[in-house]
Amino acid sequence: MQLYIDENKKLTIILARDHIEKSGIERDSKVFVIEKKGETDFPALSEHEEYTMIIKIRDSLMPRGERLLVIDFKGQRQLVKEWKEAFASISGIIESVMQWIRVNRENKKLISKLKTLSETDKLTGIYNRMVLDRVLLKQTKSYERYGERCSIMIMDIDHFKRVNDTYGHNVGDKVLCEMARLLKRNTRNTDVVGRWGGEEFLIICEHTELGKAMILAETLREKTEDHSFGQAGSLTASFGVSTFCDGMTVEQVVGKADEALYKAKTEGRNRISD
Repeated sequence: MQLYIDENKKLTIILARDHIEKSGIERDSKVFVIEKKGETDFPALSEHEEYTMIIKIRDSLMPRGERLLVIDFKGQRQLVKEWKEAFASISGIIESVMQWIRVNRENKKLISKLKTLSETDKLTGIYNRMVLDRVLLKQTKSYERYGERCSIMIMDIDHFKRVNDTYGHNVGDKVLCEMARLLKRNTRNTDVVGRWGGEEFLIICEHTELGKAMILAETLREKTEDHSFGQAGSLTASFGVSTFCDGMTVEQVVGKADEALYKAKTEGRNRISD
């Protein structure tokens, strides 16, 4: 959307066709500018903000019976509203709306930031346990209702305590962050990757059967084994994989993956189990 003030101090609004009817301007009209004089300093707006702007300006002026110059798509002029007040009055209306938009944007940014902080593991920057629990519950309901397949895997860094004891917790933290990045790089956009706790990570694979989840786990195991974790050097990881089955609760699905992880650990580590 753009606003212009012409020589006669008429305000011209350029807006999308699908907003015409919503804003109360005639359905077959398209508003556009002929002379770009006195262009206002106006930021790009979202559709919602543009629509809000139109409505607020319309509601501010309609009670006074003023009319807006509209030129339809055939080039025919019509007067829907005509501006009679000085440029300063029009600017005041625009500025009040823009202030509302600025505050609204800042509030949205703050809400988005708080949401991100509440859902993110502080150290690694990936999803935290709260998000993982929520997604697991959602997937359980999806399986019960629609039969949508879903598999999960718990990954544990082998001998991680040795890393902390040998190199210190700062190096251990760097290993956890690097592992989080490795998992994100090598999983699909639809997979949910989060920190389960300590050196354990949980990966939720939506629309994925057990066999395909096992293949992904093996890929991640190989990527981990081939990766250099800085000062900590080469590391390995073990994986426990499970899938949603009829009548299983979240606790049972996670418990099965945990049992499989324990089996992988006791059988020598650096392997996957289901």
